[in-house]
Amino acid sequence: MPKATLTLPNNTEVTIEGELSDIKNLLDYYSKKELSTSKLPEAKEKYSIKKVSQISTGKINHMEIVNLAKNVDIAESIEREILDKSSQVDRALLPLYIVEKYMENKVELQTNDISIINANLGISMSAPNISRTLNGTASKYVNADKPKKKGRVQKYTINKKGIGYFNSIIAGSTNDNKA
Repeated sequence: MPKATLTLPNNTEVTIEGELSDIKNLLDYYSKKELSTSKLPEAKEKYSIKKVSQISTGKINHMEIVNLAKNVDIAESIEREILDKSSQVDRALLPLYIVEKYMENKVELQTNDISIINANLGISMSAPNISRTLNGTASKYVNADKPKKKGRVQKYTINKKGIGYFNSIIAGSTNDNKA
């Protein structure tokens, strides 16, 4: 089924799946009008519109991180050991691990970025819960760019201990499959 992606003025990415003619009509409609979520035409049964992500900063491509998590060589282990389980520490560390291992740590993620990436992976975890986890239970696995202070936005990277912890989770899954 054909797909198209739009980026709205508020930086929300919208993916449209449906008949080619419907997608073309919708894209033509919006190329003539100013994009606004309040002006969306009523959806027909032939296609669906779903919100993919809310971009918080221009530098971070959340969908790139999501696609990496779904397509890397350890994707099956990630799904089995992190996405299918309920460990908040593991879920909070997943985007940080992907950025470190597959993107050479070129970006630092805020809790909102982690929440968006996890939502696109099918994990519901709010930014405040991620913040509590990263500053509590998972604090030994991450580095923050500045000291914790109420109201201050922190950016996180995973440290060596966190990489070792995450690798042990993935390795445990691989060993379970061989047994």
